[in-house]
Amino acid sequence: MPSLSPPAPVAVTLAAFLAARERATLAEIMQNVIDVPPEKELLVMLKNAGWESRRTATGRFWVKTRG
Repeated sequence: MPSLSPPAPVAVTLAAFLAARERATLAEIMQNVIDVPPEKELLVMLKNAGWESRRTATGRFWVKTRG
């Protein structure tokens, strides 16, 4: 009998993960990316790659601002 749970996501590089997204949270990045750098370094990498931090009433996320 097949499993009812969805398949586990495949871990990818940070560049590949960000290339496929327009919006992401740090939790999504840490869950799906292999060899995640420390959080402070990750924030700098996101900013340098053209991503901007945004905040809503329910949480913080990152949005791609440059192609």
